[in-house]
Amino acid sequence: MKNIRKFNRCLLKKHIWFLSFLFLLSTGCTHENEVNNNITISDIHQLNSELFANERAGAFALTTKAPWTINISEESNNNKPDWIDVNLYDGEAGTFTIFVSFNKNYTRERRNAIITISCAGEKVEIPIIQLATKADGKILESENDFASRTILLYVIASNLDPYITKNVEDMISSATFQNLDNGKLVVFYSKNKNEAELFEIKPGMEKGIRENVRNYTGKSAISPQTMKEILNEVVSLYPADSYGMILSSHGSAWMPNDFRDMLRSFGEEDRKSMEIGELAGALPNHFFNFLLFDACSMGSIEVIYELRNTADYIISSASEIMGSGFPYKAVLPYLFQPTVDLKKIVDDFHNYYSHYVHPFGNLSVVETSKLERVAQTTKEIISSAGSEQAMYNLPFSDLQILTYLSRSPSELFDFGNVMEHLATPVQKSELQSALDKAIIYKSTTERIYCQATGGNEGIPVKTYSGLSVYPPRKELTELNNWYRQLDWYKAVYE
Repeated sequence: MKNIRKFNRCLLKKHIWFLSFLFLLSTGCTHENEVNNNITISDIHQLNSELFANERAGAFALTTKAPWTINISEESNNNKPDWIDVNLYDGEAGTFTIFVSFNKNYTRERRNAIITISCAGEKVEIPIIQLATKADGKILESENDFASRTILLYVIASNLDPYITKNVEDMISSATFQNLDNGKLVVFYSKNKNEAELFEIKPGMEKGIRENVRNYTGKSAISPQTMKEILNEVVSLYPADSYGMILSSHGSAWMPNDFRDMLRSFGEEDRKSMEIGELAGALPNHFFNFLLFDACSMGSIEVIYELRNTADYIISSASEIMGSGFPYKAVLPYLFQPTVDLKKIVDDFHNYYSHYVHPFGNLSVVETSKLERVAQTTKEIISSAGSEQAMYNLPFSDLQILTYLSRSPSELFDFGNVMEHLATPVQKSELQSALDKAIIYKSTTERIYCQATGGNEGIPVKTYSGLSVYPPRKELTELNNWYRQLDWYKAVYE
């Protein structure tokens, strides 16, 4: 038992993105953080006044006290330029990271635009200047000046260090020019908060080359601020047409690391982890083409729904992933294809673990834009069945377990299996239709490893919808109170 138990990924134990443009506030403030009564723009000290022709991305922090909008116009007229875009154009009061993307400037002419932020009668204007030349003074002429896709592997190694080190070695062996396809592969590797590094895996003819970028000390990799800073630095150093992120560490879905502490989900550092809400807050909205979790149990409907606005697709396992993690030699090239080959990733993962010494593993791919229909249908089912009270009477011993972590107060069950016990035939059909659209690929081995039950033989999989769920249990009042904080609970129970 210990040979398996210690080697799985469950919870056992565009500098900020330099946005090279000039901030000029209508109020004329010149402080490090520009402030109006209703609008605050932070991190001004990180900003330069001009963009080079090959700069592609940047960001700034926006805090407002009321609903706000963003408008982009040419400096000389009110037309919206087609070479500049932002991830968010409006929002309610709060704090947001605004990511600005730029098309490469092949026009041989300087370009100017203005970003206008409006909130409660106040306005902030941000002039944008994009030069006709690169930093070396040369005109931009080649489409190959930028990566097609930059992928960040974000590692919180903990006691998985030998296994994730092997994952990195496999990535290096697979990182040929052909496989990376004009992409960039960057790794943030944290062994502990006193030892971390950022390095690039550069492509070669037969294999890749590891090149150190920066070393860090005193950075906690489970800190949302650290994750933001690393993301910002990577996008600034490696601008690309699209971005992906691999998160590699321990995982426990949304479940608490300490039943008497906070909700915890991803990573492990000094026996602490990152809360699912913190992870969602650290990742920018509508930015990634995909997120891939090389971590246990992150394929829960609660986690995926919490992260629904961060990526187009989320690849994850609803159960425990063995210490070997993903077969990167096989799947790495699929991640860099112009259209990520999501089906091949699932197929190769399944093939790898079907023949592994411990043949346990499942995986699914969720298209996040289709999750709202799943939530709406689930809400209808739960509401007609009797809301949270209906969950208390489920036949838990008959449900398909997908995750039951050591020291966890509850199992996580198959989402579809739970809902079919509550739904009418018509509702069941509607939910299945919604799931078929949202979960575009999935696979499972005949048995899965479950830390708290099953032993070395694992437990049989009789049904697998692609995601797990926690049905609230009457006796777990404290856990239920934590659960009510999640977006998923608010969407389907309230």
